[in-house]
Formats: sequence, structure tokens, C-alpha cells
Amino acid sequence: MNIENIKDVEKYYSIIENELYSVSNNECIVGIVGLISTEQEVVIKHIAIQSHIQNKGLGTEIINKIHQLFPKQKLVAETDNDAVGFYIKLGFKIISLGEKYPGIIRYKCIKEF
Repeated sequence: MNIENIKDVEKYYSIIENELYSVSNNECIVGIVGLISTEQEVVIKHIAIQSHIQNKGLGTEIINKIHQLFPKQKLVAETDNDAVGFYIKLGFKIISLGEKYPGIIRYKCIKEF
């Protein structure tokens, strides 16, 4: 993610109902998680982890932490082919949204507790 993208993300999360969390490892920020929460659900709008520490369980820890913070709400995310396997592995129900953008199939991922 480049600096322009980070500024766009910061602007998006300056809206009061949006929440942006940093993910730290040994006091270094290694990722971000953006959420919108209501009484019924928590929508994961962004989840990004630096590539050099992906596939080491940090994403699973993040999802578990979100569940700890919001134990009564279902978790909802929208993703593409690159990350749908991550949500499948964690037990999310997957619903295909079809080709939402040209050449890109999107999925809605839902986990109820």
C-alpha cells in the first residue's frame, strides 16, 4: 500500500462510525484492519498485512480479536479470489456475488457465532 492509499484509507475512517485499527508485531505496525460495526454485524472493510509476514497465522489472530471485541455480532467481509480461501479456512459462509467489476468475481463472507 502506498502513501496515497494510506491517506485515502485514513480519510475514509475519519467518519465516526468507521473504525481503523493498526496491527503491531514487536512494536512495529505490520497491518491495518478497518471495520464498520452495528448491533447486528461487524463489516471488515479492509484487512491488510505486510507481505513478508503473511501466511503465519496473523490474519487468523486478527479475526479472533475482532470476535473478542464484538462477541455478539456476525462478521461480514467482501473479497475476491485472492483471499476467499482465507475466509473459507476460518469457517465463513461464502456467497458468490458474481463479476462485480470487469473480470473480477467477488464474494460475501459471513461468520455467525
